[in-house]
Amino acid sequence: MIKSEKRELAEENPTPATGKKPLDWDRILSYVVLAFLALVSFSFGGNNWTYLYEAIAFVLAVAFYALVPLNKDKAEGKRLFYYSIPLIVFAVFCSFSKFWLTSSFSSFSSALINLMGILAFYAIGLMCRHLKSLALEKIVLAVLFGLALLVLISSIATLADYGFFYAIRYAKDVRFYDGRYIAIADDYSLLYGFKILSVSLKYSMQFAFVLAISLLSLLFISPKKNKLLFIGVAVAGDIGFFAMLFVPYVFGFKLAIPFVLFALLLRFVKFPRATPKWEKIVGYAALGLGSLFLLIMFINGIRGGVAIPPSGFLGKLFNNRFLAAANESVAVAFHKVGGGFDITGLFGIGFNQIGEWLGASVNASFFVDNRIFEFAALYEGGVLGFLGLFVMLVFAIMAFRKYIHLEEALDGGKILILLLVASSVLYASLSTDSTPLNENPSLYVSPLARNGMILLLVFFLGYVYTPIFPLAKKGNMEVKNHD
Repeated sequence: MIKSEKRELAEENPTPATGKKPLDWDRILSYVVLAFLALVSFSFGGNNWTYLYEAIAFVLAVAFYALVPLNKDKAEGKRLFYYSIPLIVFAVFCSFSKFWLTSSFSSFSSALINLMGILAFYAIGLMCRHLKSLALEKIVLAVLFGLALLVLISSIATLADYGFFYAIRYAKDVRFYDGRYIAIADDYSLLYGFKILSVSLKYSMQFAFVLAISLLSLLFISPKKNKLLFIGVAVAGDIGFFAMLFVPYVFGFKLAIPFVLFALLLRFVKFPRATPKWEKIVGYAALGLGSLFLLIMFINGIRGGVAIPPSGFLGKLFNNRFLAAANESVAVAFHKVGGGFDITGLFGIGFNQIGEWLGASVNASFFVDNRIFEFAALYEGGVLGFLGLFVMLVFAIMAFRKYIHLEEALDGGKILILLLVASSVLYASLSTDSTPLNENPSLYVSPLARNGMILLLVFFLGYVYTPIFPLAKKGNMEVKNHD
């Protein structure tokens, strides 16, 4: 009996002689991840430091795999692999493509770091769910804190330069820099790296917009049950809201309307946990119409725009100014100089590649006018990178639908993650700016590669992963789904 008791005590305290407790790797990794996410959200060091973040993320992912116990079930592993295929395709072809390998500011090593960085952020998101010390609230607060600090510093700098409501007061005024004029209404002082730089409103307001939209999650957070999260969201969200208001950024407030309606719908309309039939029909219909639209757009682009007459309803729908950069991307990608079909368009376009659209010459800088980040994947990663991103977003919608309905009541933290991701994606889909530096407009800032917001996006896609594919069948019996 005495020996048995001694053995039990030894198992509970494996190092009684030294009195040292074993390292709590769960808690250590939790603190490291929180600090790391806050730095990435704050954009510490700017885009020039994104390589470093991607390298650190790779090291963290390896540490997670070595130190955190993970589920090794083969069936679950297959479902995760199927879910991850589009993201892997997107990461590979948007890192190694004609666009990057023919540019002067990229190389094989930088493309490899970008690839490993995207996959590492995704893997960290997946494995964070296995850390007992890392609650969801801590993760979202770390991200909100980083974004709020960036927006607060930038907003103070901008107000010091122009004052309140300057976009209205100086709507028709310009300032001159190095022989160029800069519209004051489109000027914002953003903390970019270790400097305050003049950037466009489209680029700078993405951070404030995401923060402002996070305020809608307060509809689902109880100030009594979760006081810290409620106060954190309220403070960070107000910083973003007032940063937009003091410009004022009218486009951002208009874009917030569908999010307000969506949040109210979720809050006051009861949705079943299992996806109802009508919701599946609407989803499949939207997916079908979207796929048909893209197919027609690609055919029209490959034909140089002559497949659809410029006048009439279809001409306005497919040959409009908003889709100009997307159409030109397809036309330039699949046409060889001097005529002929270029199959290498599957892998993007050359950085200095030229072509024709609607009978007019398209120069190498046409993508500067692109405002849709999904179509940035078209010229940066080719058709394969674009399709990878498209399917990845479709899978994400399905996973989010299941994730927020894992419990009967909607959780405020989960809704907050949904709003952060959805607001970031919608904003980038309508207001991307790849040349945001007003005083250095020739510098290309990718909406996809070495981009902190994209890295946070793939982190959250990993974190909210919920199986969307059924388990494999064995004989006539289907393995029980424990989702």
